[in-house]
Amino acid sequence: MRIILAHNNYAVQGGAEVFYHEVGRVLTEQGHQVAYFSSKNDAVESPWRDYFPDVASYSEGGLITKAINFPRMIYNRRAKQAMARLIEDFKPDIIHAFAIYVQLTPAILDAARMAGVPVVMSCNDYKHICPNYKLYHHGKICEECKGGKFYRAVVNRCCHNSVTYSVASSVEAYVHNWMNIYRKNVHTFLFASEFMARKTEEFWGKEAFRWRMLRNPYDARKHSAPGEVGDYALYFGRIIDEKGVNVLLDAAVLARDVPLVVVGDGPDLVKLKAQAATQGLTHVQFVGAKWGEELDGILRCCRFVVV
Repeated sequence: MRIILAHNNYAVQGGAEVFYHEVGRVLTEQGHQVAYFSSKNDAVESPWRDYFPDVASYSEGGLITKAINFPRMIYNRRAKQAMARLIEDFKPDIIHAFAIYVQLTPAILDAARMAGVPVVMSCNDYKHICPNYKLYHHGKICEECKGGKFYRAVVNRCCHNSVTYSVASSVEAYVHNWMNIYRKNVHTFLFASEFMARKTEEFWGKEAFRWRMLRNPYDARKHSAPGEVGDYALYFGRIIDEKGVNVLLDAAVLARDVPLVVVGDGPDLVKLKAQAATQGLTHVQFVGAKWGEELDGILRCCRFVVV
């Protein structure tokens, strides 16, 4: 089978990209032919790079630049044309989409439908039903946008605590909802947890879409139980509020005899380092982002992982 895997980023920046490439690894090992489709940037090295479209960046430029680029963040016609070209050349049997919002945008799903290629889509966050993708803001769970009330994202400033970003995300949600662009183009939605699937049913309706489970691939062949185990607890992941690392630091106050290693980077890193300093957590070590063999070594030698 010939399969196109579509995701915003080709270079590994976080767990989403690890998932993207691990799916490709498993498919290739099973004898399938895999093509990759991602957004273009100067750092990308891929045999499929010539098909990667330019995308707008919502984090760069002034207000006028962002206003000009805004329509392309909702519906990227260049990405749609690039996907159509890859479909014509590669002739896939199926397209597997991952995180495609803002950069590739769901415009690429229209290209698949117009070419008659079925799409499955992995949903590893709540972007398909929530403007800020988390159902969470300012320290609390939130489902106020249920029923298409996306203006609540602006009221709550739930996107980066910014009115501008929240308005942009709210408009994006209204446009995609009006176009019905996800449910119209995706044959089957894939979820890593049943909870996320059931939560989507609460927003869209139980019979409104087709879904299946797809767990994250994991190459267990790279790991074996070590003869000796270290004495430290380990957290690895993005350093951002919904992960609850601040709660882990509060727990570390009560367990000062347990060394804690925190692997990762993110918008809350400075705040959490300040919290650790205030709480006198000299047994907590922030080591930054780690990948590949370096992370494998830290993981192999820890006493346990906090999730």
